[in-house]
Amino acid sequence: MNILKILGLALLFLVVPIGLNFIIRLPVLEAGQIIGEPKDWLMFWGAYISSVATSIMVYLTYRIIKQNDEARKGEIAMRVVRIGASYCLEIINVGNSSIYDICLKINREFLEKLNNPLNRYNLKKLEASPIVLKPNEIAVLRIANCLKGTYTGFNPDTNNWDKIKVDDDYINEIKNSPISVLGVYKTINQQFAINKQFKISDFILEFANQRTVFDDELPEIKDHLSEIKDELGKICDLAKEQWKKVN
Repeated sequence: MNILKILGLALLFLVVPIGLNFIIRLPVLEAGQIIGEPKDWLMFWGAYISSVATSIMVYLTYRIIKQNDEARKGEIAMRVVRIGASYCLEIINVGNSSIYDICLKINREFLEKLNNPLNRYNLKKLEASPIVLKPNEIAVLRIANCLKGTYTGFNPDTNNWDKIKVDDDYINEIKNSPISVLGVYKTINQQFAINKQFKISDFILEFANQRTVFDDELPEIKDHLSEIKDELGKICDLAKEQWKKVN
């Protein structure tokens, strides 16, 4: 395709001088029916074609700059992972430039379901606490407890310690409640919008169903370990016999 474009441009440059000569030698110009001498029209067409070529070059330069910016801009990806006893939101810069002034807002309906006041308080602050991420850098935000039990958690709104109960009903409700993340971020001096919707279960189930090479090879590894154990037992027995003979 590129070769055809090059050939087309080369043909255009060859045809233009011939076309100009043809236009200038039209009978209407030689007969004086159109205002201006042939040399005046030659200058006009020269200036006209030059301005068109300049406009094309400006447009191509703009496209190249835009493509370069698109390739090197920072870009945000999100996922939910379980870390210890909590579900956490990971914000990842998967682009090639730093991202700054990341301001996020999580939907109120989901925040109201959280029974940990400190988690709710920290997630509400995201809109007023911009984040900065370098390429491949990750910010981790705690969303909710996912380990069953009764805990004591600090409540920043009341400055008191509250009891927090986490059971199966709460975990299932949090996992299946829609989360909407809206906001903006800046990269390469441009501002981009964030609009993502997901559920915790979208990620947790996906990770739970993934199999690894280690999972497939686990039975074989167990057999090898059992063989090694047997060999070590034989070596220990032999060593004991040698020790008895020496002593």
